[in-house]
Amino acid sequence: MAGTAFPKHSSNDITARDAATEPMQVTVVVPCYNEEEACSNFRDVLSNLRAEFAEQYQFFFVIVDDGSTDQTYEILRDAFAEEQSCVVIRHRWNQGVGAAIMTGIQHARTEVVCSMDFDCSYEPSQFSRMIPLLTNDVDVVTASPYHPDGLVRNVPHWRLALSKAASVMYSYLLTNKLFTYTSCFRVYRRSSVAEIELNNDGFVGVVELLWQVDRRGGRIVECPAELGVREYGQSKMRTLEVMFGHLKLMFSGIFRRNR
Repeated sequence: MAGTAFPKHSSNDITARDAATEPMQVTVVVPCYNEEEACSNFRDVLSNLRAEFAEQYQFFFVIVDDGSTDQTYEILRDAFAEEQSCVVIRHRWNQGVGAAIMTGIQHARTEVVCSMDFDCSYEPSQFSRMIPLLTNDVDVVTASPYHPDGLVRNVPHWRLALSKAASVMYSYLLTNKLFTYTSCFRVYRRSSVAEIELNNDGFVGVVELLWQVDRRGGRIVECPAELGVREYGQSKMRTLEVMFGHLKLMFSGIFRRNR
């Protein structure tokens, strides 16, 4: 990937550019934790994304190592040392995927900010269908494998059932009605989310981020997407902890609604 300097903060008007001649500047945030097994081809993943859509988008990357205890940070730091369009940030201790995404958003210098899983369980090229949906009246676009036109491949049935059940329950509590609330694969308007403070930093924080946008009257749209299973390493999700976290967030939302 050819090195290019990070831009200054861009305009809040996403359409304010000459679409015929100038690629849109987009930052991609990638949280990671103990992913040394998956690091070997990750640079190629980002390079391929940039090359495939070079005419439409100028991509910058913020990789957030969330306090890894293996060699993830060192491997990524060395791999991207010469890449001016990519920065690797490190949390001193593990704070959770929600906190890592927020750190990445806050370090972004573009108004359009995407987030993706390090394991590429969503093929990054799907951003090309999602970014155009972030029109000036939209705050967040989220991938939706549970949409009727979406697709799920090889995800364990028990995990799929829990995630779908959570999304159904959230649909009763939020104004923005979606099929999928739990995906990390999203496109954000930075000015709409950068100042949000999460009470839940882990996987539940990913939903809380949507919840807070919803409470503020923001508009969230979803894009049918394909979700696969990770090829390297192991999931960092602690199922019971995440389940109780979702229930706590739901009850807190019901309590605020009834006050």
